[in-house]
Amino acid sequence: MDRFLAEVDSGRRFPADNLIGDILDYASAEGFGAVMRQIGAAGLNDAVVATARRFRERYLLAALDALGRG
Repeated sequence: MDRFLAEVDSGRRFPADNLIGDILDYASAEGFGAVMRQIGAAGLNDAVVATARRFRERYLLAALDALGRG
């Protein structure tokens, strides 16, 4: 799972040219939030794992949130 999240974090797109590629492509894009909820995504709040993009930008979003409160 750590490696998959690292790949998502780097913005990798998986080729959807076979069953495994289709599954990884779905899980790393439009199905990201559902997959993360299903596995429990320990330590990450729902807003962070709602989409792959929010996951990739989690540090930027946290910094902007901190600036807004400070």
